[in-house]
Amino acid sequence: MTIRHGEPERELRAPSSLIADYLRRSISLSYLLGQAWTGRLFIVATTVAGLLYGVYMVHHNGPRYTAMMRVSPAETDNSLGEGGAASSLLAGLTGSGGTVALPKFTQFMFAKNSVGVAQDLDRKYDLLCRIYAGECDLTTHQWKPRTGIKETINAMLARLAGLPDPNGPRTIEDLAKYITGSVIAEENKNNSMVQIRYTNRKPEFAAQFLAAVVKAANDHVRAQSREQQKRKLLWLPHKTDKIVA
Repeated sequence: MTIRHGEPERELRAPSSLIADYLRRSISLSYLLGQAWTGRLFIVATTVAGLLYGVYMVHHNGPRYTAMMRVSPAETDNSLGEGGAASSLLAGLTGSGGTVALPKFTQFMFAKNSVGVAQDLDRKYDLLCRIYAGECDLTTHQWKPRTGIKETINAMLARLAGLPDPNGPRTIEDLAKYITGSVIAEENKNNSMVQIRYTNRKPEFAAQFLAAVVKAANDHVRAQSREQQKRKLLWLPHKTDKIVA
């Protein structure tokens, strides 16, 4: 066995200490600052461009106004008072529990987001062309072709997939999607009230549009309820005749 004299023993160090020491020797803060200073013109240019874009967007969009309402959505229409009695009698005769009604908030949301409500609003207030006024001529109702990078990419992908042109005239489905995304409804957990809000650059239009959507959605719920009650009343005599026979 050979013993070497005069050679100091190596000190065992923790791995974390070795890694920290390696990083200190391999990464120079002064070097990084020097590199950043070398590209100072690019950094300044991108910062200024971002600020200018932000100022442009604020100026272009302008101020925005939010209209807000608190309502209790319609669930049933009491104009057919005998409907409730007919439903109870029918449930007793057939031994069933009757039809389970959707909660008011759920009914209202289904109606608000439906194509039927959008169609009704467009028929009464020409909302499809008014909402997309930048693409639709309010006088002639002619739709302008949509152009831009996003539209070009969407058209190319649609052609490759064999789908219709996505940049064609807007449809009632587009209006329904717009209402779904822009008219926000929140249910109050303590009562049946629902808070609804809509934001637009024009305060008068925001208030009018929100009121029209709420009324159309409630009317839609009432119309569905009346139709259900009528079907029950028409079916009841037929069912009772079978039971008596």
